[in-house]
Amino acid sequence: THARMAAQHVVAVVVMMTVMMGVAAADFYPPPFTRPLQVSSPPIEGDDVYVLQNLLLRAKFGVPDLSINSKFDDATSRSLANFQKAASLPATGNLDAASAAAVLDKLEDDGYVDNALPEKMGYLYKVFVPVHRNRSIETMATLYSANNTALFTFLVRAHGSPLYYNATWPDYNETDPGISQFGSNGNTITGLYEFDLNSPEDEPELYGQWPINRATNGLEGNAAIAYPKLRYGILLHTGEWPGWQPGQQMPNSDGCVHTYPDSVKTIWSILTSIGVQVRPNPFGLQPYPYRPQGLLSVQLVSS
Repeated sequence: THARMAAQHVVAVVVMMTVMMGVAAADFYPPPFTRPLQVSSPPIEGDDVYVLQNLLLRAKFGVPDLSINSKFDDATSRSLANFQKAASLPATGNLDAASAAAVLDKLEDDGYVDNALPEKMGYLYKVFVPVHRNRSIETMATLYSANNTALFTFLVRAHGSPLYYNATWPDYNETDPGISQFGSNGNTITGLYEFDLNSPEDEPELYGQWPINRATNGLEGNAAIAYPKLRYGILLHTGEWPGWQPGQQMPNSDGCVHTYPDSVKTIWSILTSIGVQVRPNPFGLQPYPYRPQGLLSVQLVSS
């Protein structure tokens, strides 16, 4: 996800400029939303419309003729009006900043619950990562074998890039909520993914010097909507963070899952001991060139 750092910095700078210019919070569109949406000819198209349609359909606000076509059409407008009415907003059928914020606040949580058994799905391992809405709360993740035997527990941080300021690396801020899961470099996306062990990244300062695990394809929950269509490059990795010591809060990432250096080494050792191969790192190449050997399960455990 560091490959998309430049794009995230643009978003952060725009947000910062907005605050400095005194623009009301009601006029700020939280990513992935960046603009008003309304019915027009030709229709407005884009990933923001795609996200909106998916969330409205999943939450059963969609009208019968709503389809996920990434076009803000009449069916999308009528579906949005249904949501606006339920949320006590003006039922205009147009997406303004207040409606965009309400959609993410009320509809982003996917309700995904982990029940994946790796061996029944043809995988060798699973990493389960519980997360809170407040992503500054670090949690204990678990590495499981193919039959869901717990092999190792380790502390993780799944907080993405900041929403309200321009971060410098490493970013230890604990007050910013982070960009939405559907925004570039946002909080780690919830849901089930395919996962695979790769050789180390090229920049040990950012990623550590040991093999990393890479999410390759979303299967359930928000991951199925957003990954890799909207985002790519979610890794389980560490880093050589200046001034950091175990026991301190880890820095925020650009949407990856951060953990301690010793944990990354232990995960690598355990995985190879149960037959998982270290695949040559494709560095973001899509489509992913190998058959993934594991699963990543990220579940919201409290709001």
